[in-house]
This record gives sequence, structure tokens and C-alpha cells, in this order.
Amino acid sequence: ARRRLTAALDRADEALRLRRLTDRLLRRPARTEELLLAERFAAATALCEASVALLWEARPLPSRVAQSPRRFADALRTGRPPGRLSAPETSTAARGAFDQALLDAAVAFARQEPLSQQQARTQAQSQPEADGTPASSHRGPAGASMARRVLGVIGARTRRGRSLLGPAGRDYGLRVAVCIAASAAVALLLRADHWYWLPATATFLVKPDLGPLFSRTVNRFAGTVAGVLVFAGAGLLLTGSWWPALMAGAGGALLPFAIRHFALQTVAITLMVLSFVHVSGDPQAAGERIVDTSIACGIVLVVGHLPRLADPRRRVGHRVTAALRSTEQFLRHVLEAEPGQDPTERLALRRAAYRALGEARAAAETAAAELLAARDRNPDWLTVVTAAERIVDAATACAVRLDHGAHRPGVDEAERLCQALSAMADALEDPGRRREADISGPDLGPVPDCATLTDVAAELERIRGYAGAS
Repeated sequence: ARRRLTAALDRADEALRLRRLTDRLLRRPARTEELLLAERFAAATALCEASVALLWEARPLPSRVAQSPRRFADALRTGRPPGRLSAPETSTAARGAFDQALLDAAVAFARQEPLSQQQARTQAQSQPEADGTPASSHRGPAGASMARRVLGVIGARTRRGRSLLGPAGRDYGLRVAVCIAASAAVALLLRADHWYWLPATATFLVKPDLGPLFSRTVNRFAGTVAGVLVFAGAGLLLTGSWWPALMAGAGGALLPFAIRHFALQTVAITLMVLSFVHVSGDPQAAGERIVDTSIACGIVLVVGHLPRLADPRRRVGHRVTAALRSTEQFLRHVLEAEPGQDPTERLALRRAAYRALGEARAAAETAAAELLAARDRNPDWLTVVTAAERIVDAATACAVRLDHGAHRPGVDEAERLCQALSAMADALEDPGRRREADISGPDLGPVPDCATLTDVAAELERIRGYAGAS
């Protein structure tokens, strides 16, 4: 349930970011509706954080609690007010945080004007300060927060650059080069005039983000055959010069609905490409497409299972390491944040951790489904990802409890947890260094007066045991 929740948050955030990017490229000011939508999304994010804390508590809740978020969702779809919400209750810290988030969401939904415009009007109407204090002196916390955010972005881009130039990036580049070279050579031997389809198909197939290798090759072949048969059937049933345009339009209309299924996506692309090729004067290209696709699938299967180019630990390990480092950043922020601090940065770090964990889980699940002879000897990355997910969940629940007056752990307890997580990320970063890395780390006994962080320590011990066994 939490994975579906974070996936929905990621899709919504990507849509909002794309909208803002479009506005900046077109130099168009944001509309009031867009600003209100962004504020309501922020309120929904806080509500989701409280929901994660409720999930971690695992206490029975009345069914009416789930009705309020549904009312907000209906209000977004219909434009009507959300209506009556559930009565507040403060039996636990998570329940109190959930009800407070509901209240904040109700205020955001009732607002007809963006808060930024209200603040700008208030500042314009207010008188300048008369104490002679320079304006720069009021920017300490905000400046420090901005500096930490900039440093975090620089560090993330640096790690991303290292991952592109690391073993996984080099293996992927070598796989693409071998596939293109082999497919281009075969295509030039078969036919020198229409040689582009075979290397293009091989390049598209070698992408590792389209599912397991065997699955995507089977889907590619089946989709190509189905597209060719549909196009050939349309050529037999339809007459005139307009029917290729009709097939291209049908393929384009099918593409948005087939984006999550590789075979259907291949059918749509095949219909469009065959229509373009037919109009350009090559009506016999349908049969060549099946032959080229079959050869490309065979080349990719062979190259994708070569011993030196098919090690899933290289392409999964760096994603799991990045997820552990994002988890450590979020945990450190939760344990070191001052009471009453603005939760914006915490929410951003939690979202970044969940996004990195989602990418790591997808890569681990894809690697587990590969048809490799050494699959049983590959590390169980899903164990690490699951433990890291529970650490983020526990840290979220801990943040909610700290906001509601729970005992804050000491500096030593917080530091030893963060150091242990960072050491385990270093130990898992490179299989060659893992045997040499010191994964013992500090003692991870129970954290005094904080049951949630005791759970964090237990999950860290699970990752430590995996790292030592691997």
C-alpha cells in the first residue's frame, strides 16, 4: 500500500514539474489554478506522511478515517467542496498528525487565492521595519536550508555522474556498442538499401528499463508480427491511397494506451512505421521487418547473456547504494532537525528516498527475473531494499512522533545509526570492495526511550547480516 502511495506521489510530482517547466520555457506566468493545485499537492504530501506513520503503528482504525482523503480526491475531480470531514482524535501521535494534516488540507482546499499572492499583498501593505535591522540578518535559517539543498543537489549529480561512468554504465555502453555493430554488419550483408531497421531494433531492445531481457525480446517479436499482420490485412481489405494514413493514425491513437505494455507499444509503432515506409514507396517492407526483428532479438539475447556483460549486480548495486544513501540523508535530517522546523525539507528528502527505493526495487525485481545461469548466486537485493523501505517508514513515524513531543534521542544514538547506514552503503557499493570494507560499524542495540528507532536498528542489523554474508 505504501509503495502504491509513493508511486502516485511521484507521478503527480512529475506532472507538476513538467507543467512548471513548460511555463518557464514559454515564459508564461503561472495561473492561479496551477498555484492552488501545487498548494493542495503539498497538503496531500503532508497527509501521506501521516498515513505512513499510521501504517507503521498498525493499529485498527475506523473506516470513516479513509473517507476524508477520498472526499479531497473527489473535490479535485469535480471542483466541489470536500464536505464534512471525520472528527479529530489525538489518541496517538500518528492519529493527531493525520487529523492536523486533514485540517491543513481543508484550509488549502477552501482557499480561493494562492497563499503566495496573499503573502505578497500582506508584505506590500505592511510598514518597513523601524529597528534598523538589516534584511539579510533574517535570512539565516532560510539561507542555511538553501545551502544544504544546493549541496545535496550537487552531491546527487556527482553520484549520478559516477554511476554513469562506473561499472554499470560501462557495461551498458559496451552492450549497446556490440549490439549495434553486430546488427549493422548483419543488416549490410542482407540488404544495403534498408539496413537501418535491424540496428534500431537492437538498440531499443538492449535498454534495461523495459523489463527482463527474455520478456522484452518475446514481446518485441510478438508485437512486430501482430503489427505486420494487421497492416497486411488492412492492405487487403482497404483500397485507395488513404488507408496508410488511417493505419498511422490508428497506431498513434493506440500508443498512449499501450505505453505500459511493451507488445502493444510495439504494435502501435510497427503500424506507424510501416505506414510511413509504404507511402515512401516500399510496399514490400512488411516481410523484411519480421526478418530483421527476429535477427535483432537473437543478437540481443546472445549479447545480453555474455558473462562479462550480463552481471546484474553491476546495474542493481549502484541503485541500491543510492537508495541507502538517500535513506541515510532522510534519517539524519529527522534525528538532527530542530523542534518546530519547517517540514518542507524533510518532505523533500523523504520523497527522494522513496523514489530512489522505488528505482532500486524495480531494478532488483528485473534482475531477479532474468534468465541467467548465475542467478542463484546473485545477491538478494530485495532483502536490502525491503529493510531500507522499513527504515524510511520508521523514520517517518519517528518524525511525526517527535513533532508531537516524543522524547528526542541523544546525539550519540542518532549518529551511530546514521554512521551504520552510511558504512553499509559503502560496503555494498562495489562487489570488489565489499570483502575489504569494514561493515561491523557501531553497536546497534536498542535506542533508549525510542521504540521506533529501535526498529530502525533492527532493520540495520538485517542489512548488516546480508552484507556480511555476501
